[in-house]
Amino acid sequence: MIKTIFKTVLLLVAIVSIGSCEHDDSQIFAAGLKDKGEFYTLTYGPSMKFEEIVDSSNALFRPKDFDKILGGPIKKSDFIVKKENFHLRLFLIENYAKGYPSYQLLLRTFSNNMKIIDDFIIASTLENELSDGYLTEGLRAVRKYKDSTKVVMQIDDYGTFKNTTK
Repeated sequence: MIKTIFKTVLLLVAIVSIGSCEHDDSQIFAAGLKDKGEFYTLTYGPSMKFEEIVDSSNALFRPKDFDKILGGPIKKSDFIVKKENFHLRLFLIENYAKGYPSYQLLLRTFSNNMKIIDDFIIASTLENELSDGYLTEGLRAVRKYKDSTKVVMQIDDYGTFKNTTK
């Protein structure tokens, strides 16, 4: 009897382990919305340090980013993923234009020679795009909007975000 239960438990553990390996769904980063009454703020994990960008703006920004700089600071994380063909970094964009803070978290990929490849906003507290999201070990970026719609992007081997939303 005990041997049968042990074998059943062992079999279930093996099936779950194999299934979880196939999906690569372990989150390496997640961001959530927190309601503060008049506005939302972002929570994120794991805890990481964001450093305000004071130099290297030509290498780290696109021309469209300079409009955002006028509303507040843009901060960068260390590289959170390093692959053979690209590196992935997170940016925290802060804006105080409406008298209260709003935030966006941007995933951006860079080539080995620090040229921008692609980017994707994974979370935002802006009124018209309230969303949270996460990034998995399989490099799937999921953005979930307040109205329950989802955008799913897969980062390919070259650092490009490919829409795989169903």
